[in-house]
Amino acid sequence: IRVLTSFLPVHSAASAIAGSRASVENWIPQGIDPHDFQFSPADLRRLRNAHLLIVGGLGLEGWSEDKLRRISGNDRLRLVEAAAGLPDSALIRSDAEHEHDHDHDHDHAHGGPNPHFWLDPLLMAHAVTNVMEALCAADPEGAAAYRANATAHVAALERLHADFVEGLRHCKTTAFITAHDAFPYLARRYQLRLVGVVESGAAGEPSAKAMAELSQVVRREQARVLFTDGPPTRVARRMASDLGLKLGRLETLETGDLKPGAYEAGMRRNLAALRALLEVPASP
Repeated sequence: IRVLTSFLPVHSAASAIAGSRASVENWIPQGIDPHDFQFSPADLRRLRNAHLLIVGGLGLEGWSEDKLRRISGNDRLRLVEAAAGLPDSALIRSDAEHEHDHDHDHDHAHGGPNPHFWLDPLLMAHAVTNVMEALCAADPEGAAAYRANATAHVAALERLHADFVEGLRHCKTTAFITAHDAFPYLARRYQLRLVGVVESGAAGEPSAKAMAELSQVVRREQARVLFTDGPPTRVARRMASDLGLKLGRLETLETGDLKPGAYEAGMRRNLAALRALLEVPASP
């Protein structure tokens, strides 16, 4: 069966679960935001031949199954949301007063749930179950293989979670700020304190008011680190200098090398970055 995915975490999960029984390809070109994705004739051809399109959900992509079936002419296409069925208590709603002007911030800037659930490995394990069930429904003969692969994948995610718990147990500092509102699930799971998100205005720079508020937060919460989700921009460097912060990189994992292990490898890079900058003392 032919499976399309919308971005790296769901591609990683679907590839691991599908094994050799299904062809898994990512539908959206790397580096393109789902909301900015303009379907080309070639994209629609790929959709026409697909059995499943697996997306993150929670408003990140914003497509409906009916629309995709209509524009592709594929009546059998099934749209699967990896986040489907996450309990409301698991979702984090962003502060609706803050209007984000960032490419990645969509519905959650307007009071909807923050869609970056995959940065919590245990919520990602929930998504694995959804992907497995969709594959089993599309290809019942492969159900035993999909279940076995999903069980192994969930075990790997549980090991990843255990490594985060152990790796961050002795942080000297737990307060940090980020340049993108992607990390509240990660912070909540590992009892870290995400105390501020840099709000960039239309010019790509925080307003004087936002900078003054951030400065107060940094002092009050004793934040030491600003994490960006790519190489630090000139604005981020200047902010870090003005506020006395160290600069680090936490990856949202929305793009990257599309391999079955890409999600776990990226999360382990995030763990290493957190350990280095939140100052975990070396073992005796």
